[in-house]
Amino acid sequence: MMCSAEAFNDYSGVNSIGWDNKDLIEYYENVPVSVLRDFAIKGGFENGCDIDLIYPYIANTRSIIDVGSAYGRVLNQLILKKYSGKISSIERSKNLYKHLLNKYSKKVNIYNADIRCFHPNAQYEAVLFLWSGIGDFAKSEQLPLLEHMRSWLKPEGIMILDTILNTIVPGNASVNDDNSFILNSAYGTAYGYKPSEKEIDEYGKQLKFKYIKHIPYQTPTQRQRILHIFSNHPLKKLSR
Repeated sequence: MMCSAEAFNDYSGVNSIGWDNKDLIEYYENVPVSVLRDFAIKGGFENGCDIDLIYPYIANTRSIIDVGSAYGRVLNQLILKKYSGKISSIERSKNLYKHLLNKYSKKVNIYNADIRCFHPNAQYEAVLFLWSGIGDFAKSEQLPLLEHMRSWLKPEGIMILDTILNTIVPGNASVNDDNSFILNSAYGTAYGYKPSEKEIDEYGKQLKFKYIKHIPYQTPTQRQRILHIFSNHPLKKLSR
């Protein structure tokens, strides 16, 4: 499902290498599940180190949506942890969606849709946008996208993002002065934008979240990352 400009307030914008999220469609349709899993293993994410860190904040929620599920890494970790709430997933790539259906459809509600156009029938208590999913969107797209995802949340809900440090250069990528980058591969061209912690803070304020928590961490393969948790309730009350 694709969006018209009118459907999502024309998220496109100018950046130094002239891209927006729709330019990643080819890459994600072509990249094999095995390659994405290898990326996760090399990055130290396959065993869910990020899920371990955020699980105390989401364990008692009754509904979660995993945004941009790819091959299902987050879904698998939630199932392994015996998460008792309702799990939903959204993935735009038709090929990855088919993989998710084959593997997780008995335990997860899976939607094949562009998140910019997605309007759920009911709100969620947690929205997870991990593995630097926000980085797949140009700077001009990020806040409008998060505003849209904010509408998916119940008043007591939390939103959790993951980013790389904006000072780090992704492997084999060409980085521009505005923190956007381009990566050419056998599966197509991938683009990204690395928001700073200051920008994430500003997003949270613009989204009118009262509490913003940053959790810097290092994966088992020494990748430096930051988890960002947004909430309108003190986060300690959400933990076990």
